[in-house]
Amino acid sequence: MALTLPTDEERIRELLGTNSRAITFVHAFLCEKPCIDMEGKINFIKNKTFEVVEEVHNLWLENKASLPELENISKNQRLINFIQFIVYKNYNPKTILAENSHIQLLALIDFVLAKDRKANTFATRYSPITLEKNIEQEIKGFLDESKALTKKTEWVNFKNTEHMQWIINYIDQKLEIRIVDSFIAAPKATDTSNKGMLQYIQYFFDTLPYATNQHYAENFLIKIKRANSQRKYRNENAERVASNYMLRKDIKIKLKEISKKERLNLNETIELLIEQAHSKLKGTS
Repeated sequence: MALTLPTDEERIRELLGTNSRAITFVHAFLCEKPCIDMEGKINFIKNKTFEVVEEVHNLWLENKASLPELENISKNQRLINFIQFIVYKNYNPKTILAENSHIQLLALIDFVLAKDRKANTFATRYSPITLEKNIEQEIKGFLDESKALTKKTEWVNFKNTEHMQWIINYIDQKLEIRIVDSFIAAPKATDTSNKGMLQYIQYFFDTLPYATNQHYAENFLIKIKRANSQRKYRNENAERVASNYMLRKDIKIKLKEISKKERLNLNETIELLIEQAHSKLKGTS
């Protein structure tokens, strides 16, 4: 009885298994159009010969990123988005998508590394990427400084939807340098969900120095924080009216003494005294 040899499709499925990182990498190398869903990737790959898929899979095995730090940021969406921005800006690779953003990042870095290291091998089939820097060393540097990202938005109240919307409106109206971003899966200002606005604001301020320049980014941050302080002051004093009264010098001295004792500023002290006097007046009427 003759043995039935496995088909190319069966061999491909056995080779790749459920390794979504490898599948995303192989698909990116063999297909010109990006695809986000895993089943779509597999359906495309299975129509290739086993030999071609095996060759690209071996390329992935030989060149995939080896930074252990990258494996530990799977839940840090802010850092994942930031590094993808850096990779697209500095290395201009083709668009790579995946349902899982961490897998998407890993496959993207694998792709850039393999295209550079194997440029000659695949020169007739794929356009090579030339790295001016060591991508793993560069990313290691950004990972080491990742704690600095949170400091850029410490002043933002991410629990206040109205505040986040004000920031997004300010960016839209006041940003003078239009930013071209080749990372198509980047957070967008059009996502008005709480999570969407949070991710967009974080991404905007994380990437602004690299998308424009350090000087412009610092000035923009100063201006928006100043505008935010003015807005906060106006909101806090929305029910207040300016008043100007002439006081005797001795009364002003007494007012300051009361203010110091009560640990209040002068206008708060005046409000306190008026409230007390008004309560007393109502009690005797």
